[in-house]
Amino acid sequence: MVTHSVKAASHAGRVLFIRDGELFHQLYRGTAPTRSLSENRRYTNACGVLFSKLAELVMVRMLGGQAAFNFTVDFSCIAQTVVLFAAIFLLILLKALRQIHVSNPVELLHSENVGEKPPKANWLVALVGAVLLGTAYVLAVTISDPISALVWFFVAVLMVILATYLLFIAGSVVFCKLLQKQALLL
Repeated sequence: MVTHSVKAASHAGRVLFIRDGELFHQLYRGTAPTRSLSENRRYTNACGVLFSKLAELVMVRMLGGQAAFNFTVDFSCIAQTVVLFAAIFLLILLKALRQIHVSNPVELLHSENVGEKPPKANWLVALVGAVLLGTAYVLAVTISDPISALVWFFVAVLMVILATYLLFIAGSVVFCKLLQKQALLL
C-alpha cells in the first residue's frame, strides 16, 4: 500500500520512506531487525557482483571455455611506471633549472615597474575565426539529408569550437584595438 497517512502506515509491518524516487529509510514494526540504507546498498552491491560473476561463468560454460578469476600485479609494469614518472620529473626539473640559469635577476627585479606589453592584434586569425564561425552556422542550418546530417553536423560543431577559440585568442584583441582607435578619433 502506498500512503502519505501516518495513521495508515502505523498498521504496516514495514514502512519504506522514499525521497526523490529512491529508498532512503525503512522501519520495521515490533522486534524485527532494522537495516540501515548503507547496509542495504552493501548487500545489493555484493549481490550485483555475485550475479555478474555467475552470469559470466554461465556464458563461459555455454561457450565451452575456461574461466579464471585471478588478480595479479606485474612488478615490471610498476617499475616502468616509476621510471616514466621519474623521467618526467627530471625533465621538468631540468627545464626549471634552465629557466633560472637563463634569466637575469636584475631584469626580474625591474619587471614589476615595466608592466605587461599589450598583445598584438592578429587580424588574419580573427578573420579566419569569424569566417569559420559563419560557415559552420550556415552549414548546420542548411543540412537537409538526415543521413549526411550526422556527419556534417559533427563537422559544423568542430568548426564552431575552432572558430570560438580563434575569436577568443585573436578576435577579442582586435575588437579592443578597434575600440581604442575609435576612442582616440572621438
